[in-house]
Amino acid sequence: MSYFQKNSPPGGGLVLTCSTSGYNERPNLPLYSAAKHGVAGLMRALRHEAPKQGVNVALIAPGGTEYVATAALWLASDPAHNGKGLTLIGSVATEVEGPLLETQPTWYGQYNLDMAAKAANVNYVRK
Repeated sequence: MSYFQKNSPPGGGLVLTCSTSGYNERPNLPLYSAAKHGVAGLMRALRHEAPKQGVNVALIAPGGTEYVATAALWLASDPAHNGKGLTLIGSVATEVEGPLLETQPTWYGQYNLDMAAKAANVNYVRK
């Protein structure tokens, strides 16, 4: 993030390239799938702190499309797109991060969300 703070105009954007494999099972591509899930996780971790440093972060997850550059430009064009994740299949873009967040209490549990939020506020180093 420090690179973007020093070298980008205010409101700069970072668009990570994921894949539909970051949101779907790919039994025949376990390493690729794991790497793309990691890209999605990186975006989820950065979307909270990056805007505080003047950088917006989003991701595109293409799957057989010619429109990756168009989607990347759209995501980087507006701070309101911070934290969004688009899957691209053909010419259809679908925002997937918002719906995942909306359903998180159902599949992760509200108690777990509350405990994770508390843990996120703890800043210490064990020696």
